[in-house]
Formats: sequence, C-alpha cells, structure tokens
Amino acid sequence: MVIRKITNKDDYKASLVSAVAFEYGFDYIKERDDAIAALNASEENNADAEEKSGDKPAQYAEKLPADDVPNVTWGAFDENDVCFSAVCVPPYSVRFDGTYQLMGGIGGVSSLPHYRRRGGIRECMRSALRDMYDNGFSLSYLYPFSRAYYRKFGYENGMETRTYTLQFSAIRRYNVGGSIEMLLPGDESSALTEIYTRFYSDYNYSVVRREYDGSLSKRNTVSEKRY
Repeated sequence: MVIRKITNKDDYKASLVSAVAFEYGFDYIKERDDAIAALNASEENNADAEEKSGDKPAQYAEKLPADDVPNVTWGAFDENDVCFSAVCVPPYSVRFDGTYQLMGGIGGVSSLPHYRRRGGIRECMRSALRDMYDNGFSLSYLYPFSRAYYRKFGYENGMETRTYTLQFSAIRRYNVGGSIEMLLPGDESSALTEIYTRFYSDYNYSVVRREYDGSLSKRNTVSEKRY
C-alpha cells in the first residue's frame, strides 16, 4: 500500500472511489481521457504533473488563513497503482475566540467495496492529520458516520444539538418585523452572505464565507424546484 497526495493526473481515480462508495453519477471514461490528454499536453511542454491543488480563491483585501491553502486529497494505492481509498481535506477559515483559525475539514472518506478493511482509510487519515499539523492547521472537524470510529484518530464531540417539540398553541403570536423577498436566478445575492456573517459572527467553529453559496449564481434554482 502506498499513501500519497492525489495528483492532477490521477484525480479521476479518487473521484471514482467516491462515486462508487456514495453511489452518484460519474463519467469515468471522460474524466480518464481528459486527465490523459492534460498529462500529455503537460509533458509536451516539459512540465510534470503537479499535486492537485484545486481552485484557489481570489485575493481579497482581508486575508484569511485558508486563502492560499490548497484543497488536498489523500489516496491509498495498491501495487498496480489502483486508488482504492481516499480522504479529502478542504481548508476553511473559522472563527474561534475572536480570531480566525485554519481548519481542515474531512470529506469524501471512501473505499472501493472490494478493498475495504485493508487499512486504506486509516493510513490516509494518519497522513492527512500529520500533514495538517505540519502546515499550521489549528483545527479539524467533521460530521461522523460513527463517533467511535473517528475517536480512534483523536476526534471528539465538539457540539451538541437539542430538539424541542412544542405545540403551536403554546407559542405566542407576535410581530417579528422585517420582510421577505424572493431572490430569482440572476438576482444579487450578497444579502445572504451579510445575513450569514451577522448571525455567526460570535459563534466559535463557524466558517467564514466569502459568499453564502457560490453555486446559487450558477444554477437555475427555479427549474430545479429549489425554493
């Protein structure tokens, strides 16, 4: 087993692992052929394929810890260079006691079914945590499928959620003020970012957003029935 960071040339291999494990659509042939074509073009220009860096955010007046930190994916490979496990570590800037800290999220934790229980995820997690520690990450958190599993890597409950069930008759009616506006595709959505920022400004572990959701400006939410 070889554990290493995913490169541009084999990003499609890690994507396949996630697509199989989480059961979503993935055009393997297209992604593979695109990667091979890009690699050939790179070699013609006498440039080796670099580690996959992902999309880096644009430069802003206010510098945040995650601005220049790449999105890294760790992969476990067998002797035939088959990627069979993968762990993604996207960087985030988060609030903590009035400061901004660098946090490594954990996502895309997946293995091909016929390679499971071979220690691929365990070794990817170890490499990812070591790399975060060496590169100035202060925090790392995730949404676990099993608390017991991630406790083995040092994770612990960071917050709790309480659910209350109330009868509508017990809730007093009162005027909350304000107004409601529908945002349609193409409308300016910066108000969503402002609302998010105001709400979470004093919450530890909340992520600092440049924009509320970048996909909202690229997708036709009405045709997708997302209201």
